[in-house]
Amino acid sequence: MQNNDNRNNRTSNQKRKTGQRAVGSVRNTAAKRPAPARTRPKTASGEPMSRDEVRSAKIRERKKKRRRMQLLIYAVATVLVITAAVIISLTVFFKISAISVTGDEVYSSAQIIEASKLKKGENLFSFSKTDVTESIETKLPYVENVEIKRSPSGKVTLKIGAAKAMLAVDRGDSYILLSSGCKILEDNIQALNEDAITLKASELTDYTPGTTAQFKNPSDLQTVSDIVKLIGDGKIENISEIDITDPEDIKLGYSQRIVLKVGTVSNFEKNIDFIKATLEKNDTDEPNFSGVIDFTIENKAFINDATEPVTAKPSQDGKNDGEKDGKNEENSENKNGETTEKQTQTAANDENKNDNGG
Repeated sequence: MQNNDNRNNRTSNQKRKTGQRAVGSVRNTAAKRPAPARTRPKTASGEPMSRDEVRSAKIRERKKKRRRMQLLIYAVATVLVITAAVIISLTVFFKISAISVTGDEVYSSAQIIEASKLKKGENLFSFSKTDVTESIETKLPYVENVEIKRSPSGKVTLKIGAAKAMLAVDRGDSYILLSSGCKILEDNIQALNEDAITLKASELTDYTPGTTAQFKNPSDLQTVSDIVKLIGDGKIENISEIDITDPEDIKLGYSQRIVLKVGTVSNFEKNIDFIKATLEKNDTDEPNFSGVIDFTIENKAFINDATEPVTAKPSQDGKNDGEKDGKNEENSENKNGETTEKQTQTAANDENKNDNGG
C-alpha cells in the first residue's frame, strides 16, 4: 500500500513539473517576440522627422488647441455680454417718452394712439412697425397708410395718410365704399358723392370695414387696382363707372353719358393716351354726345349714338343727374332706334395722317 502511494506521488510530481516547463516555454517564446517598430511622422517631402522636429510639431499642435479653446471662450463671453446689454436696454433704457400724430386729420390723435396700442414707458424698440400699422389701418378704415418714426429721445411719430372714398359697389339697396386701394371704408351707404365711381365686378365675399375687399373672382382685385392706377396715371377725369364683369371686355362710364369699351387691361394701357385725346376732342366738338365709344382696336375709335337714356347713379338729393340735365329728352330724339356709327381719330392721329399724306 505504501509503495503504491509513493508511486502515485512521484507520478503527480512529474506531471506538475512537466506542466510548469510547458508554461515557462510559452512565456519564454512570447518574450522573445520582437516589439513593433515605432514609425516617426514624416515631413512634407516624405522623409522621417527628427526628434526635434517631432517635439516642435507637438508643441505647435498644443498651441493650436489652446488658441481654439481661447477663441471659443471669447465668443461665448461676447454673446453673453451682448445679450445682457440687450436685456438691460430693453428694460432700462430707450423708453417711449412721447407719441405724436401728424399728417392727414381723419381721426383724433387720441383715437389713433389708442388704435396703435403704443403706451408711454414701453421700450422704444420692442414693438413692430408692421403690427402697429396693421392695427391702426384695420381699426380706423379711413386711414390708408401709416409712417412710423422712432427718435433716440424716446419720441414716436405716427404720420397718417387718409383714405379717400373712390369706388362704390352697388348692393341694390345701398352701397359699399372702397378706397383707390380697394380698402373697405363703409357699408350701407344710401347716397354717393358726385365723384364716386360705381364698380361692377364679381360678388364681394368679405366687405368688413378696415379690410381689403375680397371678390368671388380673386383676380378682380388686381384688375380693379390696375384700372384705377391707369386712370390716375393717364389723368383721365370724369370716370363714373368701372365694369369688369367680363375681364376681356372692360367698360368705363364717362361723365354718366358715354360708355367706353376698352377691352382688356393691357389694351387699355396701350390706348390710354389715344382714349384721353379722343375724349377731349369729343367734349369740344360734341359736348352733349351720349352713346358708346369702342376703343378695342388700337388707335381707333368707333362711335355709336345712344338709343336709350343713360342711367345715372343716385346723388345726394336722391335725383338722377340725367333728370337734372334733361339728357333723357335729348336721347328720345332717336325715335327710329337707329344706331349711327362713326370712325373717329384724335387730333394727334389726324396730324400724323396729314404728315404722312404730305
